[in-house]
Amino acid sequence: MTTTSDGDALLTTQQADTRNRMLMGRYILGLDYDINKKNWLSASLQFGMFNFYNTQNGLLTQTFVNNTLQNSNSRDVNMTNLSENMDLSLTYVHTYDKPQQELSVMALYSRNNRTNDFINDLLNEGDETAIDRFKNENQSFNQEMTIQADYVTPIGKNQILEFGGKEILRNVSSDFQFFTATGPEGEYVPVTSSNLSNVFNYDQNVMAGYLSYTLNLDKYSIKPGLRYEYTTIQANFQDEENVEIPSYGILVPSINLSRKLENGNMIKAAYNRRIQRPSLQFLNPSLQAANPLNITQGNPELQPEFTNNYELSYNTSFKGNSLNFSAFIRDT
Repeated sequence: MTTTSDGDALLTTQQADTRNRMLMGRYILGLDYDINKKNWLSASLQFGMFNFYNTQNGLLTQTFVNNTLQNSNSRDVNMTNLSENMDLSLTYVHTYDKPQQELSVMALYSRNNRTNDFINDLLNEGDETAIDRFKNENQSFNQEMTIQADYVTPIGKNQILEFGGKEILRNVSSDFQFFTATGPEGEYVPVTSSNLSNVFNYDQNVMAGYLSYTLNLDKYSIKPGLRYEYTTIQANFQDEENVEIPSYGILVPSINLSRKLENGNMIKAAYNRRIQRPSLQFLNPSLQAANPLNITQGNPELQPEFTNNYELSYNTSFKGNSLNFSAFIRDT
């Protein structure tokens, strides 16, 4: 319940006979091949699917002002959410005569195809026939290719140096169309508004490099690290309207400290920064309005999230049992 600017009490309620059907599955195939003592390959192939169907019969929406009914409508709503994904990865590892020295190269390809459709029939409350009908069709995909190389080498007896690079090529596309029809048997007519029917393309390229150093002493261990990422984005709609999203670079630091205490106990402190880029769900400008009171729409101009993580932990053990206590702060 809310209050209007005039001080009136406004209440909107919804109820429906709802049914959900869901089916999901995942299939994984993996292969490891030892070329020789110092070289090996690993490959994996994964297929997954997720099918979700939602039906709402007689979705009754009523609006009351000061406990007096002002508006009422009934709808039949059918929503379809289908997803198919594939992940293919290949990893090559080369080891050296020096212990802990290693070179690894990884390539990853993934693709997720999605269908997000709905049909919304506004009903005549007298005989439950359709007065107006709305339909949304949205076919989309999210495709990523990643190439990454990492190198680890020890320095002396108590130091380790790690560095590497990564590039991620991401392509997102969404083809969405909105249709309207009149009466229970009228033909669906596409809506030409670019906000409701369009094709959206989003290309993102992330290049990153990192360096970390580990120093192990008698009772102390310290591991500082630094990663730099540079992101370029190109986005446009079918009508050639470009979305201006500037490129950006970011430094991502991290540091981990630990100290061994008596009886094998240990205390650790850590700080790291993380970047989370928006997923297709939050970028997709297709209007999801199956329920007029719960409308969602993505924003292709969304900026990424940056999170600072601070953590303090304490490990102890007694009589064969291990306990870990930790506290953290996350600022996003």
